[in-house]
Amino acid sequence: MATHDHSRRHSHTHDGGAHGHTHEILDGPGSYVNREMPVIEGRDWVDRAFTIGIGGPVGSGKTALMLALCLALRDEYNLAVVTNDIFT
Repeated sequence: MATHDHSRRHSHTHDGGAHGHTHEILDGPGSYVNREMPVIEGRDWVDRAFTIGIGGPVGSGKTALMLALCLALRDEYNLAVVTNDIFT
C-alpha cells in the first residue's frame, strides 16, 4: 500500500482507486452549533440503546465479561461494542 503525508491539504488515491472511504478536506475543527442535525422524524423513542460501561485494571476479566455478555445476548438483541483501551 502506498504511504503518504496527510499534513497538507491535498487529494489523492490509494493504490488503484476506491478503498471504502473518502477523505473530506476540512479547513478547521468545525462547529458544534452549525453541525448537520440527525434525522429524528419517524422515531418513536420507545426502542433506545442500553449502554453498559466496563472498566478495571489489566487482567481483571473485562474482555471475558464482554464475551459472556455478547454470547448471552446476541440472539435477542442487536449488539455493538466500543473499546477505548488507551494503554495497549
